[in-house]
Amino acid sequence: MVGRGTILGVLGVLMAACGTPQRQDSGSESVEGRVIRPAGLAFPYVKRPACPGEGCAYGTWLACDTVSVYAREADTTERAFYLAREEPFQVLAGAVHVTRPEVVVVTRPTHQIGFQESGVLFQQGDTLFVLDYIAEGFFDAWYRDSIIETEIFWPWEHWYPAKDYEYGGDVVQQGVASFWIQVRNGSGQEGWVPADRASLASANSLDPDPPRCPARAE
Repeated sequence: MVGRGTILGVLGVLMAACGTPQRQDSGSESVEGRVIRPAGLAFPYVKRPACPGEGCAYGTWLACDTVSVYAREADTTERAFYLAREEPFQVLAGAVHVTRPEVVVVTRPTHQIGFQESGVLFQQGDTLFVLDYIAEGFFDAWYRDSIIETEIFWPWEHWYPAKDYEYGGDVVQQGVASFWIQVRNGSGQEGWVPADRASLASANSLDPDPPRCPARAE
């Protein structure tokens, strides 16, 4: 389960440095240097609309530090304005930008139910290109020339299975992604903020209380 405290951190595993690829399905991906990407999907891949994490919602958020707001989505070259600490603002839209997919090689036959689908039977040796986190342990992934939804069955830092759980896949390449939100302040100024950071308190549809910033350390 992923709540308000980790909504902005669920992409952390996708921000890690790239690992060394160990296995590939011939013909299913292209290798550029040390980066594996599927041949049939353009990168950066953008999931829109998006709000990753259980209960993640647009609406009123809170800045918990001085936050730079940029003029364009996924572009930090032009700063438009700042949000001050404890300043509320509106989130109008969101998108996840994936520049490098997480690559999972299936290690045993594994049947997984999709978030809104009947499921997929993965075979040992299959390659899964994990794109973006949805909620409740489900991800979008590229598999056999299409995007599917699948429940996690590989190691992930935000998931703690039972001690006797046998993982069904190995991560051979860490992914890189960022979650961007379109914001509007109280003066009507609009811009974009990279939201995978600890300086924001997000709205949560599962929590009736307004977002709160953590207390500053003394």
